[in-house]
Order: sequence, then structure tokens, then C-alpha cells
Amino acid sequence: MYVHGNSPLSPVVLDGHGPMDSINLNERNTSVTVGRGGLAGRTISVGDGQQRGEASRTAEKTANLFKKAGLVTGAIVAAPVAGPLLLAAKAISLIPRLVNQHILEPRAERTYRLANAVALNALAQPGANSILERGDVMARLRAHADATGRSALADADIRELVATGEHIARGLADHPIDPSTKVLKLDIGGVTHDVKASVHMARAVGWFMMARAAGQDVSRAGSGDASGTSDMVTSGSFVMKDPGNRMYDFLNSAPTAAARMSTHFEERIGHQEVFNFGITTKTKQRGIEDYQSRMPGAGGTMLFDKLRPDQRGTEELFVKFESVGCPPYFQSEPQHGIGAKFARMFAALDRNIGHATNFLHSVTGKGPNGAGVVSRQEHVYKGALKNTVNREFKELVSAAIRAGVVNADASAVGKSVHKLGLPYVEDATSAIREAAAKLGNAEIRAQCNAVMDTIQAESRRLGLASDVHGIERRGAEVHISIL
Repeated sequence: MYVHGNSPLSPVVLDGHGPMDSINLNERNTSVTVGRGGLAGRTISVGDGQQRGEASRTAEKTANLFKKAGLVTGAIVAAPVAGPLLLAAKAISLIPRLVNQHILEPRAERTYRLANAVALNALAQPGANSILERGDVMARLRAHADATGRSALADADIRELVATGEHIARGLADHPIDPSTKVLKLDIGGVTHDVKASVHMARAVGWFMMARAAGQDVSRAGSGDASGTSDMVTSGSFVMKDPGNRMYDFLNSAPTAAARMSTHFEERIGHQEVFNFGITTKTKQRGIEDYQSRMPGAGGTMLFDKLRPDQRGTEELFVKFESVGCPPYFQSEPQHGIGAKFARMFAALDRNIGHATNFLHSVTGKGPNGAGVVSRQEHVYKGALKNTVNREFKELVSAAIRAGVVNADASAVGKSVHKLGLPYVEDATSAIREAAAKLGNAEIRAQCNAVMDTIQAESRRLGLASDVHGIERRGAEVHISIL
């Protein structure tokens, strides 16, 4: 925490909007700025002990009312037009999509396997001290496949994919891909194999990541953890160290790796690539579509991107498995024939529609739930932390505003929580607690302590088997180690 000014009632500045549109409702010149790394300079103003006027509260309630009314009105207006169009598009794509999924994609995969048989057979054999040898990792992977609708994958298929992904990860730990040929050279049993990224290889890396998570669940069980928490995410993200962006570069070299819009971990993204729409920009992240839906988690696509280096200078990678992505309409691998390329265009249309529908479901809180769902999203405002940290922090901010400890807009604070996650909540709570102590408000200070206790308890629960990786926690995302 960096303190500016000498006044004992200097306002605390904590805002999640960045330098161009930061919120500072207190006009004093002195401030306390909190935030670590990419969160530095986020602001919320701390008041002088006087309650805010009723007019301000009424204005906020009115603004929220119009905001909600606008969303509802927009949905009502758009539904009669967009609904039939989407249904028509899905109907048109139905037959070619099914033909592609059940006939053309399996045929192309057989062609791929024949052309790469020697390397694939070598990669399919687990190496020494494989994660597959640990405890009941394989049994947990079997249960994960069944729970996520991938029962068609035999145990042998899963073992082959995990072993392949493990060989790739071990190879990348030793050296990166060749920047010109995009080849990863792997020495297996004294024989060197040239490996290039593909949908199959991305699928294999994904199952190796899930095997790592399964290993962490084994550790949880061994420690006597009775919280019911699992790291084998079905709805949410993985974050891992990726020195030199080696895994990112490998995945990104796949023929079908493509740019797509996404905002996951946007404040920590390790590049400045964006889609420019004139009045706004959206971050470019990367996706690899699996039209056979044989990846782990939600199964249909791998979303990934490189994150900024941590405090020690080590790059990180986030990966999220979704049911459908936003694939380009004209995209294929070398083994795809003309028919498959044509059918893929309709399959891509169906996937893009599905992604838009899934996004609307996530906005309205109708995301995946029920048996077999492991929700480990990187958010605080929804998912695993919604009814613990998020609820308590919202109550704290409201109470602090009413008591005059904080001079801020609750809606703006909520946006900062949305954008910046747990580090922001922790820093904001600390700042409010400091202000409450200076003002002698024991009740708000005690409420801050309760929020901090909840943050620590939830962080311990979520990171029981993964805190050793040294990754900053943004929300409930799963941290793993692969290199």
C-alpha cells in the first residue's frame, strides 16, 4: 500500500477502471493508492465520517433501475428478430454439422493417425514417473469423462492422450519449439520424433492438464480435506506457469489456432493485441476448436492466452475448456478433404451461435450446474465465491457508504470486483479497514476483519493442493503445474 499525504483522513483511492476513466468521488488532493502489479492505482475514495446525502443514494438506485430496465427492454425487442434467425441458421447447419462430426472428422483423424503413426505410438506410451502412475488419477479421469459426456472415450484413449500431453510438456520444459519450423523435437526411448501442434495434440495437452488437476485432488484426499472441493474443473479456468511462453507458442502454432474475442483475465494479459471496432476494442485471445468434442472439461474448444510475467519474471498461461468456441468459418488441418472443409463451415456457424447463447446464459446466471459440474471460475462476483466473499464484500461496501467511511459508488466498486477479482477485494477491504480505524468506527473495522477471514478461508480451501505453485489468485480458478 502506498500512502500519499499527511492528513489522518486522507482518502483511499481504489478503482478498477484505469487511468482514463478512474472514479474519484472525493476531491481532496491526498490519497492512499492500493493495488499490486496490474492493479496499482485502482481507486475508491474514503470519506470523512459523514453520511452521503439521500439524493446520491436515490440517484444510484434510479440509475440501477434504468440499467436493468434497459437490459430487459433490449432483450424483449431483440428476441422476436434474433430468435427466429438463430433457429433458422441452426436448422440450416444441422445436417452438415452432424455429417462432419460423425463421419468426416473421424475419417480425417484416421488419416492423421496413419500419417503420423510412428510418433503417435511412441507418444502414447507413458514415460517414467508418469502422472498416470499416481494413486487413483486414472479413476478420477474416467469419472470426469463420464460426468462431462465423454463416455465414448475408452480408458485406453484417455491414457494415450494424457501420456502424449505429458511427453509434450516435458519436452517443452527442456526446450521450445523451433521458431521457423514450429517443430518440437521429442526424444522418446532414444528415438527423436518431430511433433507439431494440432487439434489432437491440443486435446492431449488438455487431458494432461486435467490429469494434473486429478493429482491435486488425490493430494486433497490424502490430506483429509472434507470440503468437497475439486480442482478438476468443468466450468472455469486453469492457470499455470509457462516460462518463456513455451506452451503458449506450441499451442498457438496449431493450424487451427485462431484469434477470438474474450475478456478472461483481461487485466493480466501479456500482450496488447485487440480487435478494433472503432468506438471500442476487444482483447484478442486464442482458441482451438475440437469438432469431435473430445477435450476435457466442457470438451468442445480450448481457449488460451499468455499472461504477464509474475513478480519473478515468469510468464503464465491460462486455459479454459468450453463446450463451443468462436471458430473461423474457413479453417482446417492438412488431413481434411474438400467435403470436410465445406462441412466445417456449417459446423463453425453452429458453434458461433452456440457460443453466443452460452454467453447470454452466463450473463443471466443460467450457466452449467448440477451433478458432475465443478465450477472454478476466475471471478468473485459469480461462481464459487459469489455467496461467500462477494456477498460479504458487497455488504461491507454498503455499510461503509452508509456510515460515511467510504465515499464511493457501490456500482463502480462492483465493476472493479468484476474486472479485477480477489486482489482488488483484498486491497479494498484493507483500505476500508484502515479508514474505519482512523475514524474510530469499530463496527466497520470488525466487518472488514470478517471479510478478510472469509478471503483467507476460501483461498486456503481453493489452493489447498496448489498454493505451492506460487500463482496469484484472481478468483476460484484452478492453479496447476505442467512444465
